[in-house]
Amino acid sequence: MEIFKLVGNKRESFGSNNARVYRNNELIPCVVYGGKEVQNFTVKPLDVRDLVYSPKFRTVQLDLEGGKSINAILKSVQYHPVTDKILHIDFQELIEGRAVKVSVPVEFVGKSKGVQDGGSLIPVLRKLKIKATPENLVDHVDADITELELGFSIKIRDLSVGEGVELLHNESEPVAYVETPRSLKSLEASKDMSQDDDDSEEGEDSEEQGSADSE
Repeated sequence: MEIFKLVGNKRESFGSNNARVYRNNELIPCVVYGGKEVQNFTVKPLDVRDLVYSPKFRTVQLDLEGGKSINAILKSVQYHPVTDKILHIDFQELIEGRAVKVSVPVEFVGKSKGVQDGGSLIPVLRKLKIKATPENLVDHVDADITELELGFSIKIRDLSVGEGVELLHNESEPVAYVETPRSLKSLEASKDMSQDDDDSEEGEDSEEQGSADSE
């Protein structure tokens, strides 16, 4: 599990007006909860850029000035509705033995038979919700697509996760599927039509032969 190290400065003043002052000074108000006490602090936008704008899941080693190091996860980010500037960040402290719910990316393993036959892999879920204690947390879930054929999907029930990890999805929910290209669909449809015509001709021949026999 990759750890993201972050240093925060404790907030001495609170309220919306003070939060606005922090933001005007290029600081992001933050809070970390889930432990014995809620702690408020600020960080610089540049310091959290690689944490917030990344598809990876990582735990956070949060070092607050004058305080102990806290193991946490990024829980939520509040953005400005117009500028998308970060307004506030929530972190959740990780407590040993206490399960948390997080979203981790899916990593597709192997090259499916369907893709090798000309199909395209279409991801349905790029992240999965899981529940685990801090000691069992994983940073991704593998989805083995090696045996996935044209027109078929891999579902939640087909995934293997580590011990102590619970997938918070319906087991029948698709994770990805292999789409059959139009060219192959057209070819298959042509084959079916040809087969129908052959069957029809064979039927007509049988009827004619039957009539001749009856005469």
